[in-house]
Amino acid sequence: DLIVMDWKMPVMSGIDALEKLKANVATKDILVMIVTGIATMQENLEEAYNKGAIDFIRKPFEKIEFVARVKSLLDLVRYHKIALERKNKELTASTLQLTKLSEMCQKIIVKLQVFQESNPSASAMIEEISGNINIQLKNEIWKRFEEYFTELHPDFYKNLTKKHANISPAEYKLCALLRI
Repeated sequence: DLIVMDWKMPVMSGIDALEKLKANVATKDILVMIVTGIATMQENLEEAYNKGAIDFIRKPFEKIEFVARVKSLLDLVRYHKIALERKNKELTASTLQLTKLSEMCQKIIVKLQVFQESNPSASAMIEEISGNINIQLKNEIWKRFEEYFTELHPDFYKNLTKKHANISPAEYKLCALLRI
């Protein structure tokens, strides 16, 4: 949940380690607090912040200050996890709604086609209604799903496009559903 790391370490600096952590998909979201007794100038602290540190504390520090900062960061992590869980539930519910609505629309279209066969004079109107249902389903509902999805997985589409430049819109959607 939280990494507390010194600026000066034997194998690599805390800033170098921070850059590696933030570049790795598996560790990029872990909060990092930098502890420093050496690099205490404003520019150093700005560098740590710009590289992805969430907080920093100068040595020597009071134990109570350190404990309070760690506790508040861990509280932030817990709050974030709860919010993320809630968003995941919303996304799952939205996906289920999308599926049910899609099934319902398909049933309506089938019934309209049956009606069209028995009433050829209404053919143009029925085709227009069926087309509108499909357009609404494919565009508006999917747009809402993507809004929820992008909130939870902001880099998903960018990373997908980076790895697979020629991906089709249908494959895009399938990948998002598989990600869930």
